[in-house]
Amino acid sequence: MTDRNTPKTRPQYKPVHSDEYPLDGPSDYDESHSRTDPSARPKNNVSVFSQSRGTQEPRAKPTGWRLKTILKKWRIQAFQAVIQRKKNPQVPIVKDRLTATLAALVHLPAIAGIITLSFYIFKNYYIGKELEGKPNYDVEKKLGIQFAAKLMEMLIVLSLNAIVFSMIRHEFTIGQSVPYGALVAGQQISEISFLWSEEFLSIIKGKFSRTWKKIGFIITVFVCTIMALGASSLSAVAMMPQEGDWRAGGSFVYFNGTREEMFPTNLTDENTIGSACEVTGNELCPSWQWDVINSQLISKLRLSGQVDNGLFVRRAPKEILLAGLSSTLVNFVVDIREKWINLNSPNHTVARMPHLGPAEACVTTSLHWEQAVGDSAKRGQTRLDSYQKLSHKLNAPMPMTNTRCELTSVSNTTVKAKTVLFPDFVTFPPTTLNVTNDVVSDWLSDVLPSLKKPEVFWFDSAPIIAHTSVGVVVAVPSNRSSEAADIYGCMIDARWVMTDLSGDAVGMVSKGYPPFSDPIPTSLGGSWIGNQGYGQRVYLSPSFAKYLNPLDSNTNRTIIHEMLLNSGVWTDDGKGSKSPAHLEAILGALAANGLGRSTPNVTAITTLADPDGEWWKSFMPQNGKVFGPGGSPYSVSEEDKARYFKTEMETWVTGFAFADNSLTMRGAMAVFYVYALLVILYSLWSIWSGITSSSWESASDILALTLAERSTGSGSGDAYGQDPDIMSQNFCVSTDGSTLRLRATKSLVPIENRVKPNEAYD
Repeated sequence: MTDRNTPKTRPQYKPVHSDEYPLDGPSDYDESHSRTDPSARPKNNVSVFSQSRGTQEPRAKPTGWRLKTILKKWRIQAFQAVIQRKKNPQVPIVKDRLTATLAALVHLPAIAGIITLSFYIFKNYYIGKELEGKPNYDVEKKLGIQFAAKLMEMLIVLSLNAIVFSMIRHEFTIGQSVPYGALVAGQQISEISFLWSEEFLSIIKGKFSRTWKKIGFIITVFVCTIMALGASSLSAVAMMPQEGDWRAGGSFVYFNGTREEMFPTNLTDENTIGSACEVTGNELCPSWQWDVINSQLISKLRLSGQVDNGLFVRRAPKEILLAGLSSTLVNFVVDIREKWINLNSPNHTVARMPHLGPAEACVTTSLHWEQAVGDSAKRGQTRLDSYQKLSHKLNAPMPMTNTRCELTSVSNTTVKAKTVLFPDFVTFPPTTLNVTNDVVSDWLSDVLPSLKKPEVFWFDSAPIIAHTSVGVVVAVPSNRSSEAADIYGCMIDARWVMTDLSGDAVGMVSKGYPPFSDPIPTSLGGSWIGNQGYGQRVYLSPSFAKYLNPLDSNTNRTIIHEMLLNSGVWTDDGKGSKSPAHLEAILGALAANGLGRSTPNVTAITTLADPDGEWWKSFMPQNGKVFGPGGSPYSVSEEDKARYFKTEMETWVTGFAFADNSLTMRGAMAVFYVYALLVILYSLWSIWSGITSSSWESASDILALTLAERSTGSGSGDAYGQDPDIMSQNFCVSTDGSTLRLRATKSLVPIENRVKPNEAYD
């Protein structure tokens, strides 16, 4: 019995003249006729070849055919060509499971790359502030990754080529023909334009031995073309680590009070420490840090605004830092209403400042996280200590005030004032209202006759003007006469607005950010004030508001009096800028500062639950994840957790990582998995059947067959001469003695003229 792994010699065949035995037949081929005498078969339904009756000279057995098959599969057959100078017969179809297994390894690099990428991407592997390797060479590393992505693309396309060509070779070995476009499909799938080319159209219009084969081939070619198209971009997407912000744990934070206790909707004197706040100097009072506001912000107001000749001068600083408790600093922002200067809030003066409770909690927990990440890195648990940028965020209500004042001048303080101008917050831009109120009128009647210095009156504005938290009347003497006065009617809209606070453990600073970016508030200014659903409005009772304006024991003047003098709104001689916008800055700043310092007894619980154990694990991502939220590291009972106000501190690091956090990444891996499934099925079939080949996998192979056919003149006249529409033809590879031929045909190839496995041909 002949060994199937040893190439067999074949008898010599020579083509019969096409005039005597036409190549193409109109009907299907009967397999049983192939074993009868060729002269007895009908000559109009099969492709007929003539066998030489002369003496057959056996061909020499080729050597190195297994090695050449594998080298050609990897497109590196040139190495053998350099060593082997002599042209030997080739074995186009190999039936050998060892060779099939070795040839299937051509798919291994791409599959191994997909498996490796899957491990890192779906494991969410964090690299650090820069790519692995020598520091400060990220540009070169990225170029190397791009080169690797291109190499992976080439390997994927190589695999897809092999799959498509194997389907064509299978048809050749059973004597079937395929449309012209199928011959070049494997080489053309790397170009998306192949799907609307004439070659692909010939596949759709052409004939296959079975309809299901045609449908399967068209689907395979389409899928492979799409995969080849996306191989380049998808390889680059999957292999290039993402540089971005990654959730690096954090902690849940509880406060020793309920939400209503910490952020009440109605602030009264019960939300302060009481009468101790009637004078300045107590850090637990709402007016604490007024002197910093006065020196760093209010004193700059006299240089801000529009002067009489129409020229502008510099404006006051927008943001300053104020001290909280435990050496914590918070940012304090005031946007002053000034025509043409303040583009952020031209219709109101807006002030905001983080509440000290969440602000200090953010700083403290961020300090604990940075200690925890150091312990985690020392134990080899995480790599989160390497980052380009670090940010700690805590979502909590932040006080925001919107203030507007209108000026009413009176010439005779002895006459009882009945009407004062107040702003209307409902309309946009705000309009003025003539308000007659007995409480305000009675206060003015008592103050104006003996007015020698600024006086301030806080009153409940809700019954008078909607969408306000508290009303203020400020009366100051005028220089026009001893009986003249300027009366400012002001309204404040104060709210708790949910926003993000940031914590800086190094600088011990916590900053609050507005829930909108700077370019938008102008358009939002009129809509959100009238919107009851935006934030939570806070009503400031006069009993609380009076502690915003305590007496300065050093000067025996109220702090609003001090600020009016320092700002230039009013002077001792009755002169001044008389700027309602600058008075808005004073009142709005004091209100925001007071709200941020309200309920000082409600603080964060920051006692570690396991200070002597592995407390640091609670700050890192939980459940074995690389990225994600942290746990609850602080000592809080389950009963208190259900009752107390809770928020979460989020920690984010900026660096390089592999992650499945985007639809693009998941889509890329899904395409790779479809490719891997296709390759695995093909490889299993190839190894099981033991049939493999690397023949006719390039345009040069097809061209060589075509030239060989033309040089002998044995080709079909319809295929090469008379019929110029080559796209409408079906082709097959047949044997003519020891020579392979590419022929145009519409019928089966006789068994003796089919390409046989493990046989050598020229």
